[in-house]
Amino acid sequence: MDNASVTARPVADAERISALDVARGIALLGILTVNIHYFGWPLGDVMGTHSPPKDADTPEFAAWYYFRTLGEGKFFTVFSMLFGAGLTIQWARARERGLGFGVLAFRRLGFLMALGMCHALLLWYGDILFVYAWVGLLMLVPLVWKWSARTQVVVAACLVVVASLLWGGVSAVQGWGERAAQQQAAAPVSAPIDSTNTHTEATGFDATPVGRLVDHWQHGQGSGSPDDPVWRENEVLAYRHGPWLQAFFFRAMTWLSMLVMMLFGFGVSVVAMFLIGSAMVKADIFRTAPDRFFARWAAAGFGVGLPLSIASTAMLSSPRPWIREFLSSALFLPAGAAVAIGTLALVTLWTRSGRAS
Repeated sequence: MDNASVTARPVADAERISALDVARGIALLGILTVNIHYFGWPLGDVMGTHSPPKDADTPEFAAWYYFRTLGEGKFFTVFSMLFGAGLTIQWARARERGLGFGVLAFRRLGFLMALGMCHALLLWYGDILFVYAWVGLLMLVPLVWKWSARTQVVVAACLVVVASLLWGGVSAVQGWGERAAQQQAAAPVSAPIDSTNTHTEATGFDATPVGRLVDHWQHGQGSGSPDDPVWRENEVLAYRHGPWLQAFFFRAMTWLSMLVMMLFGFGVSVVAMFLIGSAMVKADIFRTAPDRFFARWAAAGFGVGLPLSIASTAMLSSPRPWIREFLSSALFLPAGAAVAIGTLALVTLWTRSGRAS
């Protein structure tokens, strides 16, 4: 019988890897600085923002470039690596003690999945815990099949390439779809007006934010995406004035939209970062690798990631759609992965120096 649920317990402080704990705290604080932007705007506004506001003052200008170049896509990748590392540590310690890991893993990941759903549907659509739970279940495959650290790194590198191409393609399709919708909206209407559908004032369900959005879709208008102006307008009204069920609908729809986007880019990148974090633990680099190893990886991570991130941000202002939509988004995910590796290496050096005690 699997008695992991009975004997599993928190480890002593001496058994913990301090670098991972410090990096986890830094990642969470960094995620907060990015998510503040999402807390304050509808998802469609964040998706459609390619430059700072025209009337932005210096702090707002700097904050936008921090958000896009140094923040977005950088800290959640660090946290993803740490999640993969933590899951692998739990698996390894269970094996050392002769305990089964399956029941414990399914119980913890199942609870995490339920917590993520509650978070997304009741509080905020931008939940990541639900996705982490599913990716954690996938991570049981390389753990049970005993993939080597090298194999996991190779697979992760391939997944980053796939994620970049997928995300670039999705962004291009969204961008071109948005422009087509704008052109259609700007075109003169030549069809006769159906007088049976005209009314001066909507009532009942049709007068609610959800009703207006549904009516918008029924007439074949809009892109069906959170960046649709009608979606954004009614989402703001629902959150501002309620009632609760109206806000719940928009929160659920936005969360489902984000899950779909996760399948085509971000989710694949999360799997890659889980694998990299797991490989670091399997190779035991946090205990055995010398400082020069982490110094090289910090230099390589930032040396590759920061130029890619700066280029991705700069391309947002390109007048050429394929550069603005595809290439900018395709560079975004590998930039985040490289900066995440550099950040974890730098934090490890800082922790080893004793200055983080």
